[in-house]
Amino acid sequence: MNRKIWDKVAVIKDASLYKTVADWRKNSPSAYAICSRNKWSDDACAHMSIVKRSNGYWSKEKLLEEAQKYKTTADWRKGNPSSYSIAKKQKLIPPSMERALVHGKWTKANIAMVAKECKTRGEFKSTHPSAYSIAGDKGWLDEVSLTLFAKYLVDELAFAHRIVSVNAECFAGSAELGFVHSCDV
Repeated sequence: MNRKIWDKVAVIKDASLYKTVADWRKNSPSAYAICSRNKWSDDACAHMSIVKRSNGYWSKEKLLEEAQKYKTTADWRKGNPSSYSIAKKQKLIPPSMERALVHGKWTKANIAMVAKECKTRGEFKSTHPSAYSIAGDKGWLDEVSLTLFAKYLVDELAFAHRIVSVNAECFAGSAELGFVHSCDV
Protein backbone atom coordinates (compact mmCIF):
# COMPACT_ATOMS: atom_id res chain seq x y z
CA MET A 1 0.00 0.00 0.00
CA ASN A 2 1.33 3.41 -0.94
CA ARG A 3 1.08 5.75 2.02
CA LYS A 4 2.38 9.28 1.98
CA ILE A 5 4.25 10.47 5.04
CA TRP A 6 3.22 14.00 5.90
CA ASP A 7 5.82 16.14 7.62
CA LYS A 8 5.46 19.89 8.11
CA VAL A 9 7.35 20.75 4.91
CA ALA A 10 5.23 18.37 2.80
CA VAL A 11 2.00 19.72 4.31
CA ILE A 12 2.97 23.35 3.63
CA LYS A 13 4.02 22.45 0.06
CA ASP A 14 0.68 20.70 -0.51
CA ALA A 15 -1.26 23.62 0.98
CA SER A 16 0.51 26.04 -1.39
CA LEU A 17 -1.37 24.41 -4.29
CA TYR A 18 -4.72 25.78 -3.07
CA LYS A 19 -6.19 29.25 -2.75
CA THR A 20 -8.81 28.53 -0.08
CA VAL A 21 -8.93 26.35 3.00
CA ALA A 22 -12.17 24.79 1.75
CA ASP A 23 -10.53 23.70 -1.53
CA TRP A 24 -7.55 22.27 0.30
CA ARG A 25 -9.73 20.38 2.78
CA LYS A 26 -11.86 18.97 -0.06
CA ASN A 27 -9.03 17.97 -2.41
CA SER A 28 -6.33 16.91 0.04
CA PRO A 29 -8.09 15.75 3.22
CA SER A 30 -5.17 13.79 4.65
CA ALA A 31 -2.75 16.72 4.47
CA TYR A 32 -5.40 19.02 5.93
CA ALA A 33 -6.09 16.58 8.78
CA ILE A 34 -2.37 16.27 9.65
CA CYS A 35 -2.05 20.05 9.55
CA SER A 36 -5.01 20.51 11.89
CA ARG A 37 -3.86 17.78 14.26
CA ASN A 38 -0.35 19.28 14.53
CA LYS A 39 -1.58 22.89 14.66
CA TRP A 40 0.42 23.97 11.60
CA SER A 41 -2.48 26.00 10.14
CA ASP A 42 -0.84 29.38 10.72
CA ASP A 43 2.10 28.41 8.52
CA ALA A 44 0.26 26.28 5.96
CA CYS A 45 -2.76 28.55 5.45
CA ALA A 46 -1.10 31.98 5.64
CA HIS A 47 -1.50 32.58 1.89
CA MET A 48 -5.10 31.31 1.73
CA SER A 49 -8.36 33.18 1.90
CA ILE A 50 -11.09 31.76 4.09
CA VAL A 51 -14.46 31.68 2.38
CA LYS A 52 -17.34 31.56 4.83
CA ARG A 53 -20.82 32.87 4.36
CA SER A 54 -22.00 35.15 7.12
CA ASN A 55 -24.96 34.16 9.26
CA GLY A 56 -28.16 35.11 7.52
CA TYR A 57 -26.65 34.79 4.04
CA TRP A 58 -29.14 32.13 2.98
CA SER A 59 -32.42 34.02 2.70
CA LYS A 60 -35.59 32.31 1.52
CA GLU A 61 -35.10 33.75 -1.96
CA LYS A 62 -31.46 32.62 -2.19
CA LEU A 63 -32.36 29.12 -1.00
CA LEU A 64 -35.11 28.77 -3.59
CA GLU A 65 -32.77 30.12 -6.26
CA GLU A 66 -30.11 27.58 -5.19
CA ALA A 67 -32.70 24.78 -5.33
CA GLN A 68 -33.30 25.54 -9.02
CA LYS A 69 -29.74 24.41 -9.81
CA TYR A 70 -30.46 20.81 -8.77
CA LYS A 71 -32.81 18.12 -10.02
CA THR A 72 -32.95 15.99 -6.84
CA THR A 73 -32.50 16.57 -3.12
CA ALA A 74 -29.49 14.23 -3.19
CA ASP A 75 -27.81 16.34 -5.87
CA TRP A 76 -28.47 19.49 -3.86
CA ARG A 77 -27.16 17.91 -0.67
CA LYS A 78 -23.94 16.89 -2.45
CA GLY A 79 -23.55 20.13 -4.41
CA ASN A 80 -24.14 22.61 -1.60
CA PRO A 81 -24.64 20.92 1.77
CA SER A 82 -24.92 24.13 3.77
CA SER A 83 -27.78 25.60 1.73
CA TYR A 84 -29.55 22.23 1.62
CA SER A 85 -29.28 21.84 5.38
CA ILE A 86 -30.68 25.30 6.02
CA ALA A 87 -33.52 24.78 3.52
CA LYS A 88 -34.39 21.48 5.16
CA LYS A 89 -34.42 23.02 8.66
CA GLN A 90 -36.63 25.87 7.45
CA LYS A 91 -38.85 23.47 5.45
CA LEU A 92 -38.11 25.31 2.22
CA ILE A 93 -37.33 22.35 -0.02
CA PRO A 94 -39.64 22.75 -3.01
CA PRO A 95 -42.29 20.01 -3.13
CA SER A 96 -41.70 19.72 -6.88
CA MET A 97 -38.06 18.68 -6.33
CA GLU A 98 -37.52 14.95 -6.85
CA ARG A 99 -36.45 12.95 -3.86
CA ALA A 100 -33.48 10.65 -4.20
CA LEU A 101 -35.63 7.71 -3.15
CA VAL A 102 -36.55 6.00 -6.39
CA HIS A 103 -38.62 3.30 -4.74
CA GLY A 104 -41.22 5.69 -3.37
CA LYS A 105 -42.14 5.39 0.27
CA TRP A 106 -40.20 2.78 2.22
CA THR A 107 -42.92 0.23 2.80
CA LYS A 108 -42.19 -3.27 4.04
CA ALA A 109 -42.64 -4.59 0.48
CA ASN A 110 -40.27 -1.97 -1.00
CA ILE A 111 -37.65 -2.69 1.64
CA ALA A 112 -37.90 -6.43 1.00
CA MET A 113 -37.57 -5.74 -2.74
CA VAL A 114 -34.30 -3.81 -2.39
CA ALA A 115 -32.99 -6.29 0.20
CA LYS A 116 -33.33 -9.07 -2.39
CA GLU A 117 -30.86 -7.21 -4.60
CA CYS A 118 -28.14 -7.53 -1.93
CA LYS A 119 -26.01 -10.55 -1.11
CA THR A 120 -25.39 -9.80 2.57
CA ARG A 121 -26.89 -7.78 5.39
CA GLY A 122 -23.80 -5.56 5.35
CA GLU A 123 -24.27 -4.83 1.65
CA PHE A 124 -27.94 -4.05 2.32
CA LYS A 125 -26.94 -1.62 5.09
CA SER A 126 -24.33 0.18 2.99
CA THR A 127 -26.33 0.24 -0.26
CA HIS A 128 -29.68 1.31 1.20
CA PRO A 129 -28.96 2.85 4.63
CA SER A 130 -32.38 4.52 4.99
CA ALA A 131 -34.24 1.30 4.14
CA TYR A 132 -32.03 -0.67 6.53
CA SER A 133 -32.63 1.86 9.31
CA ILE A 134 -36.40 1.90 8.80
CA ALA A 135 -36.51 -1.91 8.70
CA GLY A 136 -34.61 -1.98 11.99
CA ASP A 137 -36.80 0.67 13.62
CA LYS A 138 -40.01 -1.09 12.60
CA GLY A 139 -38.78 -4.57 13.54
CA TRP A 140 -38.77 -5.85 9.94
CA LEU A 141 -35.03 -6.37 9.59
CA ASP A 142 -34.98 -10.09 10.37
CA GLU A 143 -37.92 -10.77 8.10
CA VAL A 144 -36.62 -8.83 5.09
CA SER A 145 -33.13 -10.23 5.69
CA LEU A 146 -34.47 -13.77 5.37
CA THR A 147 -34.57 -13.24 1.62
CA LEU A 148 -30.85 -12.45 1.75
CA PHE A 149 -30.09 -15.60 3.70
CA ALA A 150 -32.44 -17.74 1.61
CA LYS A 151 -30.71 -16.62 -1.58
CA TYR A 152 -27.31 -17.20 0.06
CA LEU A 153 -28.33 -20.69 1.22
CA VAL A 154 -29.64 -21.61 -2.23
CA ASP A 155 -26.30 -20.54 -3.73
CA GLU A 156 -24.39 -22.50 -1.08
CA LEU A 157 -26.53 -25.60 -1.58
CA ALA A 158 -26.06 -25.42 -5.34
CA PHE A 159 -22.30 -25.15 -4.82
CA ALA A 160 -22.29 -28.08 -2.36
CA HIS A 161 -24.35 -30.14 -4.81
CA ARG A 162 -21.80 -29.49 -7.56
CA ILE A 163 -18.94 -30.59 -5.28
CA VAL A 164 -20.75 -33.76 -4.23
CA SER A 165 -21.55 -34.57 -7.86
CA VAL A 166 -17.93 -34.09 -8.93
CA ASN A 167 -16.67 -36.19 -6.00
CA ALA A 168 -19.20 -38.92 -6.75
CA GLU A 169 -18.08 -39.06 -10.37
CA CYS A 170 -14.44 -39.25 -9.29
CA PHE A 171 -15.25 -41.92 -6.72
CA ALA A 172 -17.18 -44.02 -9.25
CA GLY A 173 -14.41 -43.65 -11.81
CA SER A 174 -11.70 -44.73 -9.37
CA ALA A 175 -13.66 -47.88 -8.39
CA GLU A 176 -13.85 -48.87 -12.04
CA LEU A 177 -10.06 -48.64 -12.20
CA GLY A 178 -9.72 -51.06 -9.27
CA PHE A 179 -8.77 -48.62 -6.51
CA VAL A 180 -9.81 -49.69 -3.04
CA HIS A 181 -11.40 -47.00 -0.85
CA SER A 182 -11.49 -46.97 2.91
CA CYS A 183 -15.29 -47.25 2.78
CA ASP A 184 -14.95 -50.53 0.82
CA VAL A 185 -12.81 -52.25 3.47
